Amino acid sequence: MCASRSLVENRSMPPRKRPVEANPQTSPTHPRAHFQPFQQYLAAECGMSANTIAAYRNDLQQFLTWLESQKVMSILQVDLPLMSGYLQHLHEAGLAASSVARKLVALKMFFRYLILEQVVAESTIDLISSPKLWQYLPTVLSPEMVERLLTAAGAHGYTAFTVEGAGAQGRRTGDIRPGRCGHRRLQPCAQR
Repeated sequence: MCASRSLVENRSMPPRKRPVEANPQTSPTHPRAHFQPFQQYLAAECGMSANTIAAYRNDLQQFLTWLESQKVMSILQVDLPLMSGYLQHLHEAGLAASSVARKLVALKMFFRYLILEQVVAESTIDLISSPKLWQYLPTVLSPEMVERLLTAAGAHGYTAFTVEGAGAQGRRTGDIRPGRCGHRRLQPCAQR
C-alpha cells in the first residue's frame, strides 16, 4: 500500500484546466446586456427626445450600479423586495418624490422593453405605484380682490349672483355679458 502511494506522489499530474469564465455582461439576463439597445429603442421606436433619453440613461445607470452593489447578476432576480430596497435607497439619498417618480417611470419603460424582447415574462416593477406628488392649488383671489371684483361688476350692471355663479361654473368674468341668460333678464345690482 505504501509503495503504491509513493508512485502516485512521484508521478506529476498535468495542471488542471480551468473553465473559461464567460463575461457575465454578455448573458442575455445580465442587467447591463440591454442598456444600449434600450436607448436605441427609446430613440427609434418611441421617438423620445435626446433630453428624455439622457434622463432615462442616467436613471437606468444609477439603478444598474445599485444592482451591482447588491450583487445582482441577473435581471430575473429583480423582485418586489429588491425594488423596495432600491426605493429605500433613493429615499435615504434625500430625493424628492418627483425625482423618485421619474426614476420609476424609466425603470418601468426598461422592463416593458425587456418584456418586448422576451427577456422577462412579466414586470414586477409595474406593481409598484409612483409616490404621491403634491398637487398645488391654483392661486386664489384675496378677499379684498373679490370685493373689488364684485363692486366693479355691480357698477357695470351685473349682479353678485351672476359673477359668483360664473366662477362656480369655471367661466372667466370676461365671459359674462349683461342681457339675457337663458330666458331670464339679468337684473342690475341696484334693482335687487
